[in-house]
Amino acid sequence: MGKGARIYKDFIDRLVKLSRKCASETAVKRGYLPWNDWYAPAVNEILSKLDQREREALGAFVLDAYHAGIHDTLADLEWMRCCKSMTITAEGETLPIGEYEGMHCDYVGRREDWEWPDE
Repeated sequence: MGKGARIYKDFIDRLVKLSRKCASETAVKRGYLPWNDWYAPAVNEILSKLDQREREALGAFVLDAYHAGIHDTLADLEWMRCCKSMTITAEGETLPIGEYEGMHCDYVGRREDWEWPDE
């Protein structure tokens, strides 16, 4: 496997790892947003009224939105690759982003524990 393919696969696998947990999901499940964003006090008020089962469900929803954001970003990058001839380079290597199933599909597949094809 070439260096560019290894970098690409590592990139997708890092995104999969990120999609398994996020700070907002954890905070919702705990019932408190510790940061100072403008919406935190209102969200904390809502969270205080929920039981643990409801916070778990809301946390799962937040994590799914996080995952969808990663997916949608990759889908747009894939569109740029297909329609605008975009390439991505890292460490001087052009990544083979069109060599597999497409960035967003590679992400979904790896998230579902599909194996990378043998080189």
